[in-house]
Amino acid sequence: MPIEIKDIADFTGIESEDFDKFKEAFNEKYVPKETHAKTLGELNGKLSHEINKTAKEFGVDVESWKGKSTLEALPIFREGIKAKLAEMDGNKSATATELEAKFSGDVEKWKQKATDNGQLLETAKTELATLISTVETDKRQFKIDTHLDKAFAGLKFSDNANEYTRAGFKSAMLGKYKFDLTDEGAPIARDKTGNIVQSKGKAGVSATFDELLGFEIKEAKLESVVDTKKTTTFGAPTNPIAGVKTAEPKRFTPRFVQ
Repeated sequence: MPIEIKDIADFTGIESEDFDKFKEAFNEKYVPKETHAKTLGELNGKLSHEINKTAKEFGVDVESWKGKSTLEALPIFREGIKAKLAEMDGNKSATATELEAKFSGDVEKWKQKATDNGQLLETAKTELATLISTVETDKRQFKIDTHLDKAFAGLKFSDNANEYTRAGFKSAMLGKYKFDLTDEGAPIARDKTGNIVQSKGKAGVSATFDELLGFEIKEAKLESVVDTKKTTTFGAPTNPIAGVKTAEPKRFTPRFVQ
């Protein structure tokens, strides 16, 4: 059965012979269900926020209505505000001695808390400064060790210098010198008195790690040295075949151009 215009007018309470005017009047009078629910939700959220904000300003415990609807929270909020106002009225007539006795415990508690927080802050500052210093020191030492390891790796030890001899040489160098960096990051070495070890090849310049260790390995007579006077001899083959005469060994002396 089709719906009659009169039935729609009776149901909505809107009478109009013009359909466009009917739609305009209907939209003004009725709100879609989705829009209605969204609007109510936003309003409820704003109201709940204002209740909590006001409660915190007055020192009312907002946890007392946590999980409850806004309508359930309002009576609890109202009673909390009334209690705070009554407390404030009582404080107005209280003497200084009464107020001091009433709040002295809280004052001391907050004083102690402030002191504790101050000590924690100073401790945190000290620990942070120590951490920063440690990190910078480690970074500096890493750079020194990198330069030093490269210098030690470049040394040419003689064949008779075994691993213990090499380890002893390195230990002696670390004990004799303090290997360091300049403010610009260049490697330098200092003697036991703290003086910078000067280069033997360039005046007014500090010795590099390579130069210093190279000088020390020569002084210790541990450097591999090529003997230019050594004569290379080529002899007859070993285990000659029986009955076969072998030639006399020839001697070869290399010549070096001066």
